[in-house]
Amino acid sequence: MRRCVTGPATPLQRLTSVLAALSIHLLAIGTAWSVPGPQGGACPQPQHTLVANEFHLGAGLKPRWLEIINPGSAEVSLKNVVVRVTSKGIGGASANPDVIEFSIDAANPILPGGAVLVFGHVPGYDPKKGGLGFLLNDLGASFQLPLCDTKLQIMGPQGIVDTVTWDLCPPKGDPDPALWQTIRSLDPDHTDICLNDEAKNWCKATTDGLTKPSPGAANGACDLDGDGFTKDTGDCNDDDKTIGPLGFEFCNGVDDNCSGQTDEGVIALPGTCKSLGVCALPLGDGSPVAKCKGVDGWTCTYINNDKIKYESVKETICGDGYDNDCDGQTDEGLRNACGDCLDDDLTEVCDGEDNDCDGQTDEDVDLSAVKCTGIGVCVDAVAVCDPEKGPGCALPPAYEATEVSCDKKDNDCDGETDEDLGVGQACVVGTGECIGTGKMVCRDFNHTVGCNAIVSSPGSTDICGDGRDNDCDGKTDEGYEVGTQCSVGLGICRADGKKICNAAANGAICHATPGKPADKEVCDNKLDDDCDGATDESGCVQSGDGDGLTDCGVRPGRSATPLPLLLLIAGALLLVRSRRPA
Repeated sequence: MRRCVTGPATPLQRLTSVLAALSIHLLAIGTAWSVPGPQGGACPQPQHTLVANEFHLGAGLKPRWLEIINPGSAEVSLKNVVVRVTSKGIGGASANPDVIEFSIDAANPILPGGAVLVFGHVPGYDPKKGGLGFLLNDLGASFQLPLCDTKLQIMGPQGIVDTVTWDLCPPKGDPDPALWQTIRSLDPDHTDICLNDEAKNWCKATTDGLTKPSPGAANGACDLDGDGFTKDTGDCNDDDKTIGPLGFEFCNGVDDNCSGQTDEGVIALPGTCKSLGVCALPLGDGSPVAKCKGVDGWTCTYINNDKIKYESVKETICGDGYDNDCDGQTDEGLRNACGDCLDDDLTEVCDGEDNDCDGQTDEDVDLSAVKCTGIGVCVDAVAVCDPEKGPGCALPPAYEATEVSCDKKDNDCDGETDEDLGVGQACVVGTGECIGTGKMVCRDFNHTVGCNAIVSSPGSTDICGDGRDNDCDGKTDEGYEVGTQCSVGLGICRADGKKICNAAANGAICHATPGKPADKEVCDNKLDDDCDGATDESGCVQSGDGDGLTDCGVRPGRSATPLPLLLLIAGALLLVRSRRPA
């Protein structure tokens, strides 16, 4: 931050010092600074302070200045008062390029009560001649305040006195942004330091030049709410755009049209008061139903006399023919289903009819005379209304006209339990060696009757020859074929018999003894004499051909050639071959 001494060498340095020093609460009488207590309201208003009053942001030949006023009646010392301006990139090569400070000129060490100090540049104005009623600290033609995102603080020896912020940058794409810098001005609508700090109480000046805004002269009031009117042009509340000379008067205790009167000529709009039933009837004295009560708004008074009653909550009067609660219905909730006014003497009975005309049938009938007592499960019977049969008893779910559940209960309510179900009778379960005996009992899981006999586990197979059903399949010695025809041996040795169990009783054998085989197979008798399964096979003994000779090795039906004859023929053939000429 650059800090300039009083009486800067250049106008820019002088403005820097002035602006930075004006941001503290200035509480001075003569040359002394003090901070008294709050002067009322929510904002502490020092008696001796300085307030930024007007800005004119110009360039070139246009005027540009900052007004500082002393709103009090006592003098305020300007010693050590600076104005600090913060805006991006305005300090050049200083230690902080975003901050400049301006010391207030020592030529004006005291600012009298109600006086205005103008510093900046006012072209053509000679402060020695005066005439405009303000003190001038002319900082030269180079003086200029930033347009964009700027904060200005008046600072005194004890801290910040007043703060003002603005952002008057030209719109993006503006063809002549320099023009904005020649015509922008800001005027406050209040000189009170608290209200002066609120941005909503500042507005752009309506004209440009030395007259409005004008250095040291009071400016016209701002149009703070943007309704087109200021305090000078008849706006009685410039903080509310709905209030002004062209405002519409409402029933609210406020002078909405700034006429000097409140709630004059207001008319209740439709829907302000109820408009159905007795609420649509005029009052007996001729006064309107809707009345304006100022800040309390509209109040509604409805007819209420000996003949016509208004009821705000719900209707209680039946038969008067009026919609007393103004909801568009008459006698709602007061008539029964038969269309008559409710009569508490009507009583519902069990007959399938709506006796009390309430839209329900047989509800809440008196069943105290019905006595449902019994035995067995019937002790749980309850009295009910049957629309067709009248009052009676409803039997419990466990009731059975004929006992079928074996549950140790008297389900048919005859004084007996589980009768005719065979409980306790002897019973047999299983077959063969698995058979078991017992008695009939109740099964708990499904309340049926069954035999409690224990069945033995069956064997894997029957034992041959014991005459028992060992595998409990209803058959004896099955799979062994005991007693069926069988045979043993082959040929003349075969013997027939029947199957019997073997010694181990786990199989069957054929009960027969085969014959003895012959020593030799006899040829041509078509018998298996040696019991080997073949008949008249090679090597058999031939007999019975009538020549008294034994011809072995010849099959029946074929002639035999003696071996010696064959040898003789072979020798003769060899001799004849040897005698042929070579």
